[in-house]
Formats: sequence, C-alpha cells, structure tokens
Amino acid sequence: MQGKELVEKLIEWSVNRKADNVKFYDLKGKTSYTDFVVIVEGSSELHLNAIAENIIDECKENKIHVRGKEGMKSSSWVLLDFVDVIVHILTPATREFYKLDSLFSKLQNGDEDLDEELEDEVDEELYEEFDEDLDDELDGDEESDG
Repeated sequence: MQGKELVEKLIEWSVNRKADNVKFYDLKGKTSYTDFVVIVEGSSELHLNAIAENIIDECKENKIHVRGKEGMKSSSWVLLDFVDVIVHILTPATREFYKLDSLFSKLQNGDEDLDEELEDEVDEELYEEFDEDLDDELDGDEESDG
C-alpha cells in the first residue's frame, strides 16, 4: 500500500484516535524526499503519542513498514516517515509556530517565490545568529579588558 491509498489509511487511523485539523498535501514531483505530507493535531503530548502508536500498530497489522519515527518520547511534534508519505502529528501551538501548512501549501501549489522566501528567511536567521555570536564575543572581550 502506498500513495493516496496509504494517505487515506493514515488519516483514518489518526482520526480513530481523535486527531483534529487533518490536512494532507500532494507534493508528488515537487520535493525529492516524499510525495505526500499529512498533518494532524493532538491536544497534548500524550494524545500525540496515542495517535502515533495507533498508526504504528495499524501499520504492523497491515504489514506497512514505518521507515522512521521521531519525537515519540515527550515531544510536541511526532514525525512518522513512510518514504512516500510523511505524517506530522503536532500540538496546535507547535503547528502554528512552525507554519508547516503554509510551507506545504505553497509547495503543493507551485509557488515560484517559495525558494526565494526560504532563502531570505535562512539568510536572515543566519545573520541574526552571527550578529548575536559577534555581540557575545565583543562583550566577552570588553569584560576581559576591564
């Protein structure tokens, strides 16, 4: 089982454990690492794990290989990797903070400005980190001089 059929099953198994705000994105041909992304919400870390464990149990029953899993122990974001499909299980606050829906929606819709936007964000973040590190170094030099 793969592709959209797997997406449908993963969503069904998520909803069976009361996952909310379920969305999926068809990224076939738009990324090199997966064809589909599923994003669901759970109300707490315990709820996220219940959703993830249900998906994993159903996969074992249906002989579907889970290639990777991250965040299963006390996390506000659990990721399950099925190669063709990646499932993100997040708390609402984590989902809002990382704005994954915006990213995957732009990818799905072929937003040509996305690469430029991501580059600008990365450049700005790196600059801010560099600037903070430089300030820390300069502050340390002033302290050692005094």
